[in-house]
Amino acid sequence: MALRFRTRLYLTIVSLVFLVIAVLSGVMLFILGYDMWQSNWRSGATMTVVMTASVDRAINLPAYIQKRIAEQLTAQAVLIAELTESMETAGAPASDLLDRLNNARMSAAAAGTPLEAVVVTDAQGRALVAVGDPSAAVMDTLPVMTPGAVAVARVDEPEPGVQGDQYVYAPLPHRAGTVAVGMSREALIGVLRPFALNEALNQFMVTGEFGSTYKRMAVVNKDGKILASVEREGSAASPQLLREITEFCTQFLGHLPEDPEQAYRTGFIGGRRDVSVVTPVVLDATDEVFALYVEHDTSQQLEYLLDRFGVLAVVGTGILVLALITSVFLSRGLSKPLIELARGAREFGSGNFNYRLRMKRKDEFSDLAQSFNTMAISIQEYVHELQQETSRRERLESEFRIAADLQQTLLPEAAPRVEGVELLGWSQPSKDVGGDFFDYFELPNGRIGIVLGDATGKGLGAALLSTQCSSILRTLAAQDLPPAELLSLTNNEFYKRVGSTHKFVTLFIMTLDPETGMATYASAGHPPAFLTNPESKASRWLESEAGYPLGIVKDATFSEVTVRLDPRDTIVIYSDGVTDAQDPSRQIFGEKRLEDAVKKYASLPPQELLDGLRSATTHHMYGKDPIDDMTVVIVRFDPLVTVAAAMARDK
Repeated sequence: MALRFRTRLYLTIVSLVFLVIAVLSGVMLFILGYDMWQSNWRSGATMTVVMTASVDRAINLPAYIQKRIAEQLTAQAVLIAELTESMETAGAPASDLLDRLNNARMSAAAAGTPLEAVVVTDAQGRALVAVGDPSAAVMDTLPVMTPGAVAVARVDEPEPGVQGDQYVYAPLPHRAGTVAVGMSREALIGVLRPFALNEALNQFMVTGEFGSTYKRMAVVNKDGKILASVEREGSAASPQLLREITEFCTQFLGHLPEDPEQAYRTGFIGGRRDVSVVTPVVLDATDEVFALYVEHDTSQQLEYLLDRFGVLAVVGTGILVLALITSVFLSRGLSKPLIELARGAREFGSGNFNYRLRMKRKDEFSDLAQSFNTMAISIQEYVHELQQETSRRERLESEFRIAADLQQTLLPEAAPRVEGVELLGWSQPSKDVGGDFFDYFELPNGRIGIVLGDATGKGLGAALLSTQCSSILRTLAAQDLPPAELLSLTNNEFYKRVGSTHKFVTLFIMTLDPETGMATYASAGHPPAFLTNPESKASRWLESEAGYPLGIVKDATFSEVTVRLDPRDTIVIYSDGVTDAQDPSRQIFGEKRLEDAVKKYASLPPQELLDGLRSATTHHMYGKDPIDDMTVVIVRFDPLVTVAAAMARDK
């Protein structure tokens, strides 16, 4: 249902105000959201600066401590080896050796290096004495060491990436045998735990800007390995999430920008609304780069945005109410003159061209009313002129229809019936009337003449030229002249009438003797005809000296060519409107497509051959109107075809 102008004005004003409020609200929310996004990034960048030293220490210090522990274990192993051999030399019983080894184990634990086990072997690598709880793997692989060998350390790693038990093997000073001193994995982890990277990350799990909370932190190397990861309670990460975090960090490390200011990346991991920030951590000692991943819990930030949105909604509603009240008063002043204009339009539309608007206002509506009155006067004058022009146009269209009908009557209604020859012609003007024509005329001794002409231009002017040329040619054809001589006489007569107009007609003429198959043709600037034989598959263009078109020069001479036709020879004569037919991309049909179409349908009767040619050109034009008149004449020489047979086939 259509709305009144006043109602539409209400809606327009309110809609504009609503649009302004919505845009301003959106801009404000975007600015707030962007600031929060930036704060998350700045928080991540700040954490990078603060944590670089801690990460450096947490990565490098445990390795150093573990090295020192290995050195202490080596010293313990050497001392125990000397103690063992000295007691063996003194002939002390095994129980005394066992007590001394337990005492050495407790002393090492008091010094900060708790020993898991101490094992002494004989010359064959069998354990003589063992204290503590050595692992089965150690007992099975105790080496045989000779005096003077260098102590060796071994770390048992049952799982990749997990630190296992650490053992040191030292030789006895004067006989073959080994002392194995080991520290358990649990004890080693207990020593290293205060220096671990996870402990460093836990120190920084604090609240960020705008009330945001750090939900998860992680340090990832270039190989995608998570070196350390800490999470807020209740935020355990799934394996899928951990894979996404490592992929997020490795992609960042693989495409670090040269500008340090741009060395960050933000995003949403796992399709969640929490903001993730990754920044690079560069170690001073080795220049090795790690990725520091910080995930922010944005629930409080979103609550902050929703609160601001509620405030904007309340303020916007109040502004909309004020806009609605204002629009009521504005629309009343604007709708009254429009109602008067509508009344005038209805009067004018009903045919009352004498109606005039009268307004006392001194504004743009008064100018509009004056313009309306001026328009009414102009339309009255225009309607009168239009009625006269319509009458003239109807007379002209009637004359064109009459001209088109007359032109069609000038073309042969049907080809003459000649023994041994099949004739068929077709013409389509590009406008109501055209400049193409074709004709047949009977000659003495049973011969037949065929002619196809194309006048320059299109429309009524071209039609008058072709009609005049056709009448001259038919009059002179009664003299039974050769084609070249007939063209010369026609040209002279035609030149007398149109030479000063610089108009011309191209023409192709042929005479055919059905008994002998001799065909003689000549051309006045016309495209060559095409000859093909469906039986022998031979085909060629009937070339000749084209000569001047008719009406160009006076006393022009023309040459003619005589050929002998074989049975089933088919000649296609056409105007250039066929080969110049264009598709929507302005590509012409051309002689090659014409030749292919003739060969394709040459074995069919002349009517089906003509239908095939028309279908090929229509398909090429793809719905586009022809740019020139199109005319085709088909001549088939077939001595076996009688007039009766041709008439029966046509029926």
